[in-house]
Amino acid sequence: MERSKLIKLFRCLSKQEVEKFGKFIVGQGCRKSSYTFGLYTYLKQHFPDIEGNIIQKELVYKTIMPNNKAYNDRQMRNLMLKLSNYLEEYLLLLELRENEQERELLMLEVLKKRGQDELFFKQAERLKKQWKKKPIQGRDRYFYEYKVQELICTHENFMDVEQKAKLIYEFLISLDHYYFGVKLYYSICIPSMELIYKNPSLEIFLIDEIQKFSKRLPFSENKLIEIFTLSLEAFNNNDYSNYDVIKQKYKENYDVFNIVENYDLNGFFLKTYCFTKHVEHKEGLKEAFEIHRFLAEKELHIVDGVVGFDRFLAAVQSACFVEKTEWARNFIEKYKVYLHDDLRDNIVLFSEAKVALEEKNYELCLKKIQNLYLENIGQVLIIKVDQFKCYYELEGYEEVFFNAVNAFKVFISRTDKVTEKVQKRFNKFIYLANKLKKAQLNKVSEETLDKWWVELQEDPPPAHKRWLKEKLNELRKTL
Repeated sequence: MERSKLIKLFRCLSKQEVEKFGKFIVGQGCRKSSYTFGLYTYLKQHFPDIEGNIIQKELVYKTIMPNNKAYNDRQMRNLMLKLSNYLEEYLLLLELRENEQERELLMLEVLKKRGQDELFFKQAERLKKQWKKKPIQGRDRYFYEYKVQELICTHENFMDVEQKAKLIYEFLISLDHYYFGVKLYYSICIPSMELIYKNPSLEIFLIDEIQKFSKRLPFSENKLIEIFTLSLEAFNNNDYSNYDVIKQKYKENYDVFNIVENYDLNGFFLKTYCFTKHVEHKEGLKEAFEIHRFLAEKELHIVDGVVGFDRFLAAVQSACFVEKTEWARNFIEKYKVYLHDDLRDNIVLFSEAKVALEEKNYELCLKKIQNLYLENIGQVLIIKVDQFKCYYELEGYEEVFFNAVNAFKVFISRTDKVTEKVQKRFNKFIYLANKLKKAQLNKVSEETLDKWWVELQEDPPPAHKRWLKEKLNELRKTL
């Protein structure tokens, strides 16, 4: 049963949903005395720990059908299929309840098929007025507007020829708005698009034409299309001189985007303007923090009731980079409840360790790190480096520092979870950090520091280059 659709779907329910699912299947005609309900009851009793021996088919069968002496695999599979079908219907019902637009369109389809013309046209006009008065956020707005207009236009009893022609034109324009928005969004906001851009055999059709037409009416009045287009042009031309203009237009119109588009668009700003163009400058780091502060202020980090751990950590680290540790602490406290339960403790500890490091509370940072259990290789690398930084700063930790360096050399050479390029960058970090620590203990000449400075600038750049530069400059001051 472990790999069955039933178990996979059942595990994705919340405790409250499991309770309501029982009422749902009874409402569908399933008797409480039936074996199907017995299977539901068994899974409910063991929820959420439905794994291992608990869900062996033979054991489950024996529990819900104690009077049957021999295990019947066919009967068991039929029960699982029946409960699985109920569960699919239940999940679809939950989705329809949450998705108002899909529910409204489905109701129009029902009225159309049932011949309820008066109700259909009344409902369709109501939706058009409602969505015009309070537009749906994001590019999906134009898809739903198109669908309503198409349903009206294709209704067999919609006989006004002039009105039909006008409506066809309107829904084609809505469709163009949607198509332009989707094409532009995927051209800039999805990281995997880089692979398409780098592959000469792949082409994004009509994107140049879309950019051209987006500056003409009626598309030039669409703020979503305008901001996407300006962003894509800056990316294509590798020219971010109008970034402030794009940012201001975005801040004035952020509410036309849905929450995913908002986050992805800001991710685009971070990756292109802040980290590509200004990675070595305080300007870029400050702007990265301002972006995260704006996202937090508007609660745009939260998607479907959850803050992804990567978003959470990026916000905290951006604050630490510009010494806004008080803001970082407040962010941790406010948003930690939105982390996934199984990740929360580790991510909070990780974040608190970053804050402690930035505040030069190295003992506290090490204490936080000791309680961490991490599997994500990116986080593991960050924490190992943070340990080095603490050992580097603390008196009496010299032997611990050099032992950690040797251990990390072995780790980075043996792991198959990072690319060769990343290995080279971290090896260079270890090499230079080791030299700096020795120079901290035994002064070296200015010529030697100059030599290391040159190595620091050479490709490939070391990991945590900014920190290495800071420590090298500190050594210069001691000469």
